[in-house]
Amino acid sequence: GELGAVDGDGDGYNSDEDCDDTNVDINPGAMEIPNNDIDENCDGEVLIIDEDNDGYNSDEDCDDTNADVNPAAMEIPNNDIDENCDGIIQMIDADGDGYNSDEDCDDANADINPAADEIPNNDIDENCDGIIQMIDVDGDGYNSDEDCNDANAEINPGAMEIPNNDIDENCDGVADVIDEDGDGYNSDEDCDDSNADINPGAMEVINNDIDENCDGVVEVIDEDGDGYHSDEDCDDMNAGINPGAMEIVNNDIDENCDGVIEMIDDDGDGYNSDEDCDDSNAEINPGAEDIPNNGIDEDCDGMDTVTSTDNLSYLDISIYPNPVSDFLTIENQSSEKVQITMYNVQGRKVKTAMIANESSIIDLQSLPIGLYRLRIVSLTTNRKTNYSIHKI
Repeated sequence: GELGAVDGDGDGYNSDEDCDDTNVDINPGAMEIPNNDIDENCDGEVLIIDEDNDGYNSDEDCDDTNADVNPAAMEIPNNDIDENCDGIIQMIDADGDGYNSDEDCDDANADINPAADEIPNNDIDENCDGIIQMIDVDGDGYNSDEDCNDANAEINPGAMEIPNNDIDENCDGVADVIDEDGDGYNSDEDCDDSNADINPGAMEVINNDIDENCDGVVEVIDEDGDGYHSDEDCDDMNAGINPGAMEIVNNDIDENCDGVIEMIDDDGDGYNSDEDCDDSNAEINPGAEDIPNNGIDEDCDGMDTVTSTDNLSYLDISIYPNPVSDFLTIENQSSEKVQITMYNVQGRKVKTAMIANESSIIDLQSLPIGLYRLRIVSLTTNRKTNYSIHKI
């Protein structure tokens, strides 16, 4: 080297040009190392690199291209960036579900995160998509988890319950059934739900104007078709006998079914007005003894008895005996042929005979005791007369 030159560190640079002649790595030809507070190339400047001008050199700034990243920066969690250059990327997952707090919409609940299954109708956004899932298929305003039939808009918790149709319209778990009389039949099939004896399974009772079995028919029996049921019609085989019929007196028939056979006997002699020829006089009736020759027909046979042998002089007919017990003799001494007809007190024909110029005996043994009327008609002149016979 140059005579008298000093190169203490033997780096080839004399001490007067070497800013640190004790360090062989420091001399005018050395490579400057930035950010170490040493002027390696002796140019009078200590090389500092801070490209993002955040006040931190590049060797201590872990991202010298981003002023927000340096040892003094505030760490922002969950962004995969080490803002404060401490070598740790801060992540927050409080519920430990694998999703950071900035992507987990509820980091206090491990069941809520972007990968969770959405549970409908619970007002919770389980999968953090910003949508609370609601299902209302029938559009009635009630979600599927509260609507017991989400396919039918008429069925929901706010619907009006319809009784007796086996459907729970209002989703309260009960199908409304009304059976007021407790007979096992609902009110819509029971025609009288206030009476347990009336229902579709009841036994029908005839003629009571009640439809016990709810078939729409009130069962009645009216055999004679007179409009009166058999239980109120005292003779349901005769249309002339019923509660609305007109009572006919003295015929031993209760036409109007009032339990009373109407009889008229004004004089109280035991004979009805239709067989008593004077119902105002108890001494005159078919059972009275006729007093001969007094001009009064006491026994109602149509004539006053004048003799035990009556000679019908204008016809030359004699009739005897009277009263009679077994056989009645009729003698016709005239030239006229006569017809004789015998009637009982009810007016029913009981005997008849044709008599010419002869005698005839009529057998009365089979007839009951009582009064009888003979009707005598001349078949020649058509003259007529009545004659009473008392059978004893």
